[in-house]
Amino acid sequence: YLKAKSYITTFQKKENYLFLNPSDEKLKNIAKISKAKIVFPKLPRNLQEIVDKNLGRHYGSSVALAVGVANLLGINNEFVEKKLRSFYGLPGRQENIREVKGVKFINDTTSTMPESTITCVERFWKLKEKSNKIILIAGGQDKNLDYDTLAKIIADKVGVLVLLPGTATDKLKIEIEGQKLKIGDLSIFEVKTMLKAIKKSYREARAGDYVLLSPGAASFGLFLNEFDRGKKFAEAVKKLK
Repeated sequence: YLKAKSYITTFQKKENYLFLNPSDEKLKNIAKISKAKIVFPKLPRNLQEIVDKNLGRHYGSSVALAVGVANLLGINNEFVEKKLRSFYGLPGRQENIREVKGVKFINDTTSTMPESTITCVERFWKLKEKSNKIILIAGGQDKNLDYDTLAKIIADKVGVLVLLPGTATDKLKIEIEGQKLKIGDLSIFEVKTMLKAIKKSYREARAGDYVLLSPGAASFGLFLNEFDRGKKFAEAVKKLK
């Protein structure tokens, strides 16, 4: 993957620019081979606060790169800030679908690996009130990934876990049960369809809770792709009363 990314700069010349994430040590190797002018942009503090609120802190490096390019093109910071204040992310990426009787439904279907699900859970766990809980819809097909850390995060921060069928689901269940984690009040349910996942999540939810579709696994078998999975989630949520 790193080699593939390095091809971006292969044919650049010295008058060109290459923007790189300064927090990624591996990218410094690409900087060494590039003939272009290297830019390691950092996000201004006032914009970081907007990103944290609208998108989540994990988007900071991506937004910093975009802002760096905008500045190079002569786009002023006031315009950038205005646009950021009205931007809440792309579809399927921690997307706020709807709030029903105080229950917030978030579509994070593009989370097809444990690390991205961890990021989603941690973000909304910090946003919720102490008395409320996270309801996570997860699972699907495994891509030969490690679910150990995700299992620990679920045990620590998730109140209700609703699992879709698949090999990753089987793996996650083993990690949660086999490691003898302190799962506290965690309730685990298994369902066969997205519609049943939504109905079960809604029955378990109270005002102030977050229902997160953040599978941490591939979608094939049950859905056409991750976007079909997110579409079915949104359709089911919009039917709730």
